[in-house]
Amino acid sequence: MEPGILAFGRRGRNSSRKPLPILRPPPAKPKDGTPPKRQTPAPVPPSDVEPPEVPPTPAAPPEGGSNRPSLHAWLQLLRAPNLLTVPGDPIAGFALAAFPLAAGAFSWRLVPAAIAALLFYMAGLVHNDLCDLEEDRRDRPNRPLPSGRVRLRSAQVAAVAFFAAALLSAALAGPHALAVAAVLLMAVIAYNTALKHIRIAGPLAMGLCRGLSLLLGAAVWGLAGLTAPLAVASGGLLLAYIATVTWLAAGETRVERFGPRAGVPVVVFQVWVLVLGLLTANPALAIAVLALLPLLFGVPGADGVLRHMRPTAPPPRSAPALIGRFIRFLLPIQAWLVFSALPPATTLDVTALLANPWGWTAIGLLALWPISAILSKWFYSS
Repeated sequence: MEPGILAFGRRGRNSSRKPLPILRPPPAKPKDGTPPKRQTPAPVPPSDVEPPEVPPTPAAPPEGGSNRPSLHAWLQLLRAPNLLTVPGDPIAGFALAAFPLAAGAFSWRLVPAAIAALLFYMAGLVHNDLCDLEEDRRDRPNRPLPSGRVRLRSAQVAAVAFFAAALLSAALAGPHALAVAAVLLMAVIAYNTALKHIRIAGPLAMGLCRGLSLLLGAAVWGLAGLTAPLAVASGGLLLAYIATVTWLAAGETRVERFGPRAGVPVVVFQVWVLVLGLLTANPALAIAVLALLPLLFGVPGADGVLRHMRPTAPPPRSAPALIGRFIRFLLPIQAWLVFSALPPATTLDVTALLANPWGWTAIGLLALWPISAILSKWFYSS
């Protein structure tokens, strides 16, 4: 058998034998004793043809969305469930300033006042997220701005446009409404840039913003509206209600159970009902509201408050859900304020109430409440 076949290990009759090594003669040394020179490969001549460029890999879209902003991302940024709670502030302020509210009491200036309140709210939300961008990148990376679903430049332009449009709309509502709007603008910017993280000043500043939102509607009546007892009292108590909700919301991501603090906004609302019952000389409406408070707040909402007051921990993510319920509860509050502005005899007469356009306004505000709750399933509120 040829030695080469055994060297490559081909199977055959003698394939179990160990292959024989191939012996190669060592390189011959020169006679003068110098080591042999190693041969180097010849250099490759340079080519005139440039290698093709590899196109750069496109950047991956940011986490949580695409590079293109979407309507859903903007609705998240603007807290869609909360937007429905805003126009009712000036509507309630307008009604309370005209107590006892006649059936035909209306001014076209209420429309730009309500639009101004909504625009201020939208501007404040966008500006707030711009100020919190670094914090959100660390703690809430899936929100529209840190995730890149809403471009930073677009949000900056939108905030300026909303503020400018809000001032213009308030000017159409009258000089007194414009003065309230100027104070509201300063309150929003102060809260977002300086006061937000201060323990007491932050919640009070946020409450002031909503109280001024109510006074935007009262300002349509001029100075008389801004000094009306019902409007001033409700603006102050709305400030207190929102301040307590903001105080709770400051710890919603750090605690599982609010404890007895969860009942503080409910107590503020009860005081509010008693004060308006005295000022309107309509104790029957106040008693009815207090009696129906668990139903008005909703069974899930009332259960949520009680769960946080019990020693056992409530379900996960129940703290932000409870804050959302408190915010959405502004809609039945606004409906109750409009009812309170009507003559006491009207609120006790269903026929007269349904014949009054303001009665239907209150019913419409109440109808927005379940719609806001439905939206909260897709968009966060706080």
